[in-house]
Amino acid sequence: MTKTNLEFCRQNKLACMLLLTAAEDYAAARCCLIGGLFSGLQLASQSVEKLIKASILLHHPEADIRRQYGHDVPSLLKGLESILKQQFDPKYHQIADKLLLHYNGRYPDNPNRAMSASNTELDGIDELCFFLTSELKLPSELKNRVGILGRISNDSTHGPEHLWITQHNQFFNA
Repeated sequence: MTKTNLEFCRQNKLACMLLLTAAEDYAAARCCLIGGLFSGLQLASQSVEKLIKASILLHHPEADIRRQYGHDVPSLLKGLESILKQQFDPKYHQIADKLLLHYNGRYPDNPNRAMSASNTELDGIDELCFFLTSELKLPSELKNRVGILGRISNDSTHGPEHLWITQHNQFFNA
């Protein structure tokens, strides 16, 4: 990694750490969902949340992402649209809405939880994660080293994340 990229990571430490943990959550979510465990949808929600928060911080490092947005993926997505001054495809908002319901399902007595779950939701989650990754305000070398794209190399230092991110990933393999 070049000195410039190291400086960038130091200056954007929280955003870069969020991207790393988002990649781990995404790989774990895919592992669970491929294995038929719907708790992977909560991990997917956390992954998307961290991707969006990292993106917001890359544009506005002073943003108080915890207090301003909490875990509300739909609000985060709208906030990112506002920052980027662009409208995202409505399907991404539908995915974000469903992810919030899955996240709320951490507690079975939450009336605002998803009432159904399916591993077929994974295709939309994959597309949203790769879209958010493509929108990151990162130097291109870092985009391929930090976060999801850094985990899809065959580099064995990343453990099984490569396998779980690429296996049965229709969006990645398209």
